[in-house]
Order: sequence, then C-alpha cells, then structure tokens
Amino acid sequence: MGVDGVYGFVCHLFFDPFVAEQSGWPNSSFLFEVAYANLTIGMLGLSSVWLRRRDDLLAAMVANCSWFFADGVRHLVPLVVDANNALSNVGSVLYTNLLVPELVVLLLWISRRQCSRMQG
Repeated sequence: MGVDGVYGFVCHLFFDPFVAEQSGWPNSSFLFEVAYANLTIGMLGLSSVWLRRRDDLLAAMVANCSWFFADGVRHLVPLVVDANNALSNVGSVLYTNLLVPELVVLLLWISRRQCSRMQG
C-alpha cells in the first residue's frame, strides 16, 4: 500500500499529461488531487509498517480499500457510459482497484487469529 501510494503520487503529479492520455481522460487539476490522495495512502501504508501497530495498519487498510474500490467503480463508469476502453482505464488498474480491497480484507481477517495468539 505504501509503495503503491507513493508511486501513484509521483505518476499523477509529475507525469499527469501521460497519465491522462493513457487513461482516456482529459488532463486536469483533478490529477493533482488524485496525486495527493495517493500520497496520503502511501504515507499511511509506510507508517503502518514503520510503527508496527495493528491499529495503524487497520487505518491504512481501510483508507486503501475505500480509495481503491471507489476508484475501481469510477473506472467502470466511463467504460459503460462512454465506452472508454483505454488500457489505463480498464486494464490492470481496473482489476487491481476492484480486487485489492477484497484481498486486503481477506488478509486482515486471516491475520486476526495470529494477533490473538500473539496477545494471549
């Protein structure tokens, strides 16, 4: 989550014309907002690893899941409404946006038993 968030930040902030072209969306200041949202997720993810506290990890996972899932839905809408089938709109980004939240929730659910054993 941390590395992906920082990577998304760099791409959306410094390569915004390329990102817009690849996704089939117009280049606008919205990409800067996306960049800073990515940076927030990245910082949460990296700090949760650095601090090694489950509450911080949970906060990072909730932020990541809500962001990715909403982003995935936002990529689906142009596909259905505008037939925007640009690779960066409906390629791997769409699948990761919709599947990573489920994977994160699954990993969190699996890890709950490990945390219980470590505390008990």
